[in-house]
Amino acid sequence: MPHEAETRYRQVLETLGTNRRWYQLGSDDYFAAVIAAVDDVAPTEIVERDEHLHEVLSAGNDLHLIRRSLAAITAVRGLDIELFVSASEQVAETLRPATRTKRFRRVAGTITIASGRIEFDVLGNRAISLYEAWQHEHRISTVAGDIVLAVISEALGVDPATALDRARSASNQLAASGYEGAWEVARILCLDDPEASVPRFLTLADLMRGRRKRLSTDRRSAIAIAALAQHPPDLLAELLPDRLKAIPMKRWQPDSRIALSIAALLTLGASVSSTHQAYPAFHGFVLREHYLASYREANAG
Repeated sequence: MPHEAETRYRQVLETLGTNRRWYQLGSDDYFAAVIAAVDDVAPTEIVERDEHLHEVLSAGNDLHLIRRSLAAITAVRGLDIELFVSASEQVAETLRPATRTKRFRRVAGTITIASGRIEFDVLGNRAISLYEAWQHEHRISTVAGDIVLAVISEALGVDPATALDRARSASNQLAASGYEGAWEVARILCLDDPEASVPRFLTLADLMRGRRKRLSTDRRSAIAIAALAQHPPDLLAELLPDRLKAIPMKRWQPDSRIALSIAALLTLGASVSSTHQAYPAFHGFVLREHYLASYREANAG
């Protein structure tokens, strides 16, 4: 099991032709991560869906940045493209009370629909409740993008009260270990029981910090995603570095943040089956991480 995901990842990149050019695109990376963890969809179907999405999405729609991952996830889930885009826009509107930032609401909408929960209006309202609870608790550290995390939590069926209690518990455990104010990390770790997820995170963080005195916020978030994989800490401590080393980044200046994010997603995604309760979280984090990376790339310089 540990090496199957990396093998499929490299095979997908080979199929995309990235071995014939010196650079690698974020859309290549995240598309490959989805297929590496879920290998029961033909690449030709995903290419067709990618082209279909290009036609359906309006020119200024931010979802163009994550089109390949959307194509892969809708293929895995067997979702109709037009209905998917239409429904995700509806969810984006229901999330307006939480934030006016439509780009995050759109990503949250796609995660809601991809989760397979048909009562997406109820899910959206519950996500708003959780987001507002986070704002009330820590207004400064709650940003527009946190609506995406709230939606992932709801897609997993974690009710707002439980999610808030778990986040508090995770935050307290992190603070006791020297991670003060790590609220985004706590909100990710609360998707599982903090008694299990926090020790896994701390083990990985110690391993990945190396000579750094302090891990950056985005690196901590990526490690927290990997820590949701329900493996013993010592096994995770082997899997994440192995998968990080196996990623064939072909850029003049490889983006270590993207590489760590892909390794984290492979670690989580390859550990859950399509019937596992964490399955929606994997797809949710693929879309979230892919969007964040693609948005930075699109606005670089």
